[in-house]
Amino acid sequence: MTETIPAPTALSALATFDAASAAVVTYLDSVVPATAWAVTRVVDDNQIYLRANDNALGIDTGLVVGWGPSLCRKMIDGEIPSVVADIEQSGLPPIGVPGHDPVRSYIGVPIRRADGSLFGTMCGYGSRPHSEDLPAAMPALLELLSGLLTTVYETDHARANAERSAELARHDAETDPLTGLVNRRGWNRVLEPEGVRWKTFADPGAVIVVDLDGMKQVNDLHGHAAGDRVIRRAADLLREWAHDADVVARLGGDEFGILVFDRPSSDVEIMLDDLSSSAARAHVPMSVGWSTLTEAGSIEASWSVADENMYVSKRRSATRSGVDIHPTPGRHQRAHLGGR
Repeated sequence: MTETIPAPTALSALATFDAASAAVVTYLDSVVPATAWAVTRVVDDNQIYLRANDNALGIDTGLVVGWGPSLCRKMIDGEIPSVVADIEQSGLPPIGVPGHDPVRSYIGVPIRRADGSLFGTMCGYGSRPHSEDLPAAMPALLELLSGLLTTVYETDHARANAERSAELARHDAETDPLTGLVNRRGWNRVLEPEGVRWKTFADPGAVIVVDLDGMKQVNDLHGHAAGDRVIRRAADLLREWAHDADVVARLGGDEFGILVFDRPSSDVEIMLDDLSSSAARAHVPMSVGWSTLTEAGSIEASWSVADENMYVSKRRSATRSGVDIHPTPGRHQRAHLGGR
């Protein structure tokens, strides 16, 4: 007798990647109950759970775990098969989210972008070993759904980028008269739609906060006109240093904010090394704090962490002149979903 899988009727609404991910997770939950199904994104050696169903395993939407020890990474690298029927019997160490039921079975497939690069995974975690409740055709179905999600992602991501470009063009009117950069109001307007986009796609990026050092002494000794010249010089430096797609804003006084899009933390660190060198050559002492969106979990939280880090840097550099780059502290919501 031929085994059949119900048609994914919930996939009729695929207008956005978020809606498609939700429909896929809901459908898979109906095919194999009592399992945590999820669509994930891999960014900066982290696995972000973009969408997960309600489950007893503690694998929730927004969860961030380390990519290195994860079962999905092992599946991608060929260390384990796409279906692990019984984790306990497979020789893998016990896994799960603390305070929740242990994971006993696993199934997963990669989600790849149109260029073949890894986007993330579609995966399921069972509270009991797989047996007859897992249709034999399930891996093939997951591959099909993965391909559909890739198509929806590419289309929706292109739409989101076009919307961003249009929004940034509108924000050009919200400029700071002294520097010509986006002002605080424009910065606030950018944050809201970008926060929504990050929750949908989890694109890599960062928030950077810059505060000029020694401005009180400049104003007191040389006057506010001299201080304004330093601020304009810093604005020109940041404008030239940032990429065209980034948002550079004067948040007020001698404080600046930068939103960096679509670059992993390793690239941001290189950018900040370049900023340190450029600022030193231009004789513009500054304190810098930053946070990746993945580490903080949202744009608003990333801005707050970056601001905290900037003040740590400023305190450290209070007795010296120069640039002090203070990196992001680890702030993952951690779960152990793979062997050590």
